[in-house]
Amino acid sequence: MHPQQIKEKLKSLIEEASTIDPSLAIKLNQINNWIKDVKPGTLMSKRFVLLFLQQFIRDTEIRLDIKRLTSEAERQDVYELMTPPERYWYGELFPRWLSENDPKFHIWRKKLMSGEFNQEDEKLINLIANVIKLNGGQALQRYIVDLSMASDIIVSSIQEQPLCMQLTSQSAILILKKIR
Repeated sequence: MHPQQIKEKLKSLIEEASTIDPSLAIKLNQINNWIKDVKPGTLMSKRFVLLFLQQFIRDTEIRLDIKRLTSEAERQDVYELMTPPERYWYGELFPRWLSENDPKFHIWRKKLMSGEFNQEDEKLINLIANVIKLNGGQALQRYIVDLSMASDIIVSSIQEQPLCMQLTSQSAILILKKIR
């Protein structure tokens, strides 16, 4: 998706979300304000910003599709078609992130735009996700999860219970602080 298309899509999603999901409209506005003055050429050179925006737009569209459904039974049917990590993401985590103040929001947006976020562990996370999938589980990766929720991946096993995981290469002493 080209940067100009992303900007136009954000504007249309803001308009749509304002009547269906006000908390989503607020986040969309914040994202839009963050990128609105960035020139398309500059935005095009920001790989992780573009990937985040594309992911956020996709998640927003799915959220709005679910919110548009008129009955709880229809919404449950949609959730039943999802993998457990997707269900957890769209049914729990994403709505919570939308409705709550994200204290790291301004920090990670700045890091994304400045190129400080480079996802050095991307290959390792992808490898782990593939192993989980080969063993019958599911995995879901989202930039919001990585940047805002101190988790790298949402996984579930054949028992279908979702779990957020953070991978770290910290020393054994520092890792104790990361365990919750």
